[in-house]
Amino acid sequence: MEGVKRNDDRTGLQELFDGFLLSLQSEGRAGGTIGYYRNLIHPFLGYPQNKGWSNNLGSLEAHGLREFLSWVGSRTYESSIGNGTKQVRKANRATALPYYRALRRLFNWAIEVGYLESIPF
Repeated sequence: MEGVKRNDDRTGLQELFDGFLLSLQSEGRAGGTIGYYRNLIHPFLGYPQNKGWSNNLGSLEAHGLREFLSWVGSRTYESSIGNGTKQVRKANRATALPYYRALRRLFNWAIEVGYLESIPF
């Protein structure tokens, strides 16, 4: 696990995410800011489960995080462009940067509140 120490290995990623969003709300962050983090972190929550990995904080590994970011930067996805029309788009490596920053902010918050002792990247 590359030296990451956890204070509670049973904490689920969803629980961590919910606490982070609640913290942003209690700090008075704008709805757009909360939505920004929600949209970028939410895809990560299901990724371990889709891969058959444990979905708790204690099982986070740098390799899995890097794999998620690689997937984000190489996936193909549909987006709506209006009038019910969909456009198929291919992500590029730069697409992963906002996801990385959002996850880093989540993990920094987790350190602040005692869930983690270091960032798992």
